[in-house]
Amino acid sequence: MALNRTFKLKNGSIMPAFGLGTWKSETNIVGTAVKEALNVGVKLIDCAAVYENEKEIGAVLSTLPRSSFFVTSKLWNSMHDPQDVEPAVRRTLADLGLEYLDLYLIHWPVALVPKRDGTSDSARDPVTGKFMVNHNVTLEQTWKAMEALVDKGLVKSIGCSNFSIPKLKQILSIARIHPVVDQVEMHPFLPQDDLVQFGKENDIVIQAYAPFGSGKTPSLLEHEKIVEVAKKNGKTPAQVLVSWAIQRGTSVIPKSSNPERIRENFQDFILPDEDFKTISEIHLTTPIRFFDPKDPLLIPQTSMMNSSLEVTCTAPVNIAVIKYWGKRNTALLLPTNSSLSVTLSQDHLHSKTTIRASPEFKKDRLWLNNEEEEVSASKRLMNVITEARRLRSELEATNPTLPKLSTWGYHICSENNFPTAAGLASSASGFACLTYSLATLLELPQSTSEISKLARVGSGSACRSLFGGFVAWNAGVLEDGSDSMAEQVAPESHWPEMEALILVASDTKKHVSSTAGMQTTVETSPLLQKRIEIVPQRMIDISKAIKERDFDTFAALTMKDSNSFHAVCLDTFPPIFYLTDVSKAVISVVTAYNELVKVNGKGYRAAYTFDAGPNAVIYAPKQYIPEILAIMTHFFPPPVETASDSERHSEYFGRAKEFLGKEDAGALISQIKMAPFAPGSLRRVISTHVGDGPRVIAHSFKPEISLLSVAGTPKALNK
Repeated sequence: MALNRTFKLKNGSIMPAFGLGTWKSETNIVGTAVKEALNVGVKLIDCAAVYENEKEIGAVLSTLPRSSFFVTSKLWNSMHDPQDVEPAVRRTLADLGLEYLDLYLIHWPVALVPKRDGTSDSARDPVTGKFMVNHNVTLEQTWKAMEALVDKGLVKSIGCSNFSIPKLKQILSIARIHPVVDQVEMHPFLPQDDLVQFGKENDIVIQAYAPFGSGKTPSLLEHEKIVEVAKKNGKTPAQVLVSWAIQRGTSVIPKSSNPERIRENFQDFILPDEDFKTISEIHLTTPIRFFDPKDPLLIPQTSMMNSSLEVTCTAPVNIAVIKYWGKRNTALLLPTNSSLSVTLSQDHLHSKTTIRASPEFKKDRLWLNNEEEEVSASKRLMNVITEARRLRSELEATNPTLPKLSTWGYHICSENNFPTAAGLASSASGFACLTYSLATLLELPQSTSEISKLARVGSGSACRSLFGGFVAWNAGVLEDGSDSMAEQVAPESHWPEMEALILVASDTKKHVSSTAGMQTTVETSPLLQKRIEIVPQRMIDISKAIKERDFDTFAALTMKDSNSFHAVCLDTFPPIFYLTDVSKAVISVVTAYNELVKVNGKGYRAAYTFDAGPNAVIYAPKQYIPEILAIMTHFFPPPVETASDSERHSEYFGRAKEFLGKEDAGALISQIKMAPFAPGSLRRVISTHVGDGPRVIAHSFKPEISLLSVAGTPKALNK
């Protein structure tokens, strides 16, 4: 039967399932092929500026009603700069003689340096003759420019081509207009099952180019099993391949300039389950990728880039409101209880990590805040890297055409923009950033919750920093830890009024590490077992409070759980003292403040919590931050020099400066019976809000972003 199936795209547009590819279709021939395809009922014509045949295709299309065909074209790599995107599509529209495109794709997820000679040609390195990456343009910038084309009516839908799952995730994380298609090489030698599944889960139609292979050896059209299935069903091998592709939920755009073959290809049938399975398993013995995705990336803007891959990411700090303290399994870092945290904005607190992988690196190396650490000396670090390599190795085993990144060496450089080991969850943020960077670099297909298990084996709380907003770490019950992972309770956009003030009482390393402290507690504290019993109900109650934006319940539970946690620390033998006199005074001030403003037991305005350290985190609705800041500044005055030194003043208050002087809290202050501390009792004040999860800030070597030099060592050490 004629192949008239369609896909309804995410934006409601209808796209034919079958189309005609025009890559390598010669001039004076492509027009005839398009005309024949349209005559037999093919409605989708796949084009691209770089194919250099759009004018001839346009001459055919101009004779037909616009509603009778669906046209796709693509933005070439040298036109990714936002200023070039609209001129590129207008040139394509002029060549095709159209007022709009049905679908416009980013041809490859890489920007090349343009030649700037009036064409869309890419510039070449004068020494090597290879194309050069345009490191000044990001995919996010290009996508925003693509969205503008939809706004202007120049294109109906936008999508991607040759994008992997991590690249699609990168677009989805910032997209205002959803990508509706990802066009990739796909056939029985390279079925890309993970990508097909990802597309189905995210409303992205996966479209297969080269569904018959490439004309190279080995030939799919002559493959023994495909020929056998074709004979069995009275069909041609091409019809079998088209039917297999569409039957698995993908679109297909075979290329042909032969009128008879076009008519032949435009037929489909339902493959029997047995035959469908036979074809689906061909890649297990013959995995082949015909088109190397690195071909358009032959771009040594520095010689280093010839044999390495790099990614730079940031990850946030999370501060728990229901604490985890103690492990039931120290090897797998399985907690004694579940926990829940708030992810804070990376604009104010974050870890930043650059990872470069290269077959030339003899061993893994790590620099933390520009100090080299021996990777093999850290069991937790080794756990994360080893497990990431194992997951990548599994991926490579299913697709032998992938580069063997699991065997390469890694150079890792990480830094925090806040004190390390001072009770500000630095290890959680750092391991989350390391894990996310590795997962991105190695293109691991696992979900964020699955990746959170990888972060967990580095630092338990790190798993919560894999998500933004409000995040639960479910302790799980299985001995192997497979059910101990993080999940998002609510995104950062759910409660935008929620703010956090961090009062840094000390930025020095704490005297008892969290790892040592919690194990001593597990071994000696009778009170811990009681805490383990009450936490599950608290998890239920605070999750409900978050979903309902009930600050009263949220505040009470947060403070009670902080008190409970530190009570367990005191019950440990020998006792662990994380709170200082300043910490305890903050608790007193917040308690007194809430008592003054509550009415009939309701109306909390602030909630304190302390992790394993002396630094207070105060959660509060934004409207009360000026009042709270005024009170805290009175009882914990800044260092004297901040009054005359504007730079020191800005450094001390940071973002909190915008709230200073906006509220006269004198009446409340006068009723809080506590003497102020000496100036400088706090090291600094950090004002922030609920934030997003990890961010990819560079998918390749960008000198202005990377923490590594061209030589593969920290830039800070090469100055």
